[in-house]
Amino acid sequence: MSKEIINVLMHKHSVNIILEIYKARDDIYAAVIAKNIGAVWTYTVGLIQKLIAAGLVNFEKVGVYKRLVLTQKGIEVAEKLDKIMSTLKS
Repeated sequence: MSKEIINVLMHKHSVNIILEIYKARDDIYAAVIAKNIGAVWTYTVGLIQKLIAAGLVNFEKVGVYKRLVLTQKGIEVAEKLDKIMSTLKS
């Protein structure tokens, strides 16, 4: 993994984006994630594009919308991040 993506992943909003997608029970979109993490849409989309470039997230076209899904690599990272966050909260 490149140093740039490691810096992106260790950012609070990036972690929250991955965890939002991981924990979503229904389809989830960039606008919903932006609202949930307290960031503006354009900033959120920029981070999502970096996560896509790193092979952690993909878009799936659903009608006129693009829902976000984790790749297998993204799922592995999300599981580890979720475990870390749970450990730190307890």
